[in-house]
Amino acid sequence: MMDTSALEGIGLTKGEIKAYLALLELGPSATGDIISKAEVSRSKVYEMLERLMKRGLVSFVIKENLKYFEAAPPAQIIEYRERTKKDLERKESEIKGLLPELKRLQGIAKVPQSATVYEGVRGIQTLYNDVLATLQKGNHIRWSQSNQRFLRTRNS
Repeated sequence: MMDTSALEGIGLTKGEIKAYLALLELGPSATGDIISKAEVSRSKVYEMLERLMKRGLVSFVIKENLKYFEAAPPAQIIEYRERTKKDLERKESEIKGLLPELKRLQGIAKVPQSATVYEGVRGIQTLYNDVLATLQKGNHIRWSQSNQRFLRTRNS
């Protein structure tokens, strides 16, 4: 069986991956053949195919009043990834443009805190980044977790 984790990594569901791979092997096919080959739910196959079509990874033609779906060439996956990457970069740029206003709003309502609670791995990462952002040149932090020890000096 092929390792499909890279396809999951770009946002495809397991069902979408099964349907896309089935179409690559089958060629133009009706939904019944896709369901059999991909072993996906009849009730979900149209939703999966619709999402794949929106991503540009599947198309269809109608022959004799029957829809036949076909997988786009595998190179199309790279083009899809490039489109999503550009979209994410655009959204990131928009968010960066909002940051000054968001920080201004935060300053308006800021009430001195005596404690902040961070949860999970992301919380620990946020805490660590907050501490690094407040360090002055020459200051150090030491952090130990189980058998791992970290020493970080702010150089800027």
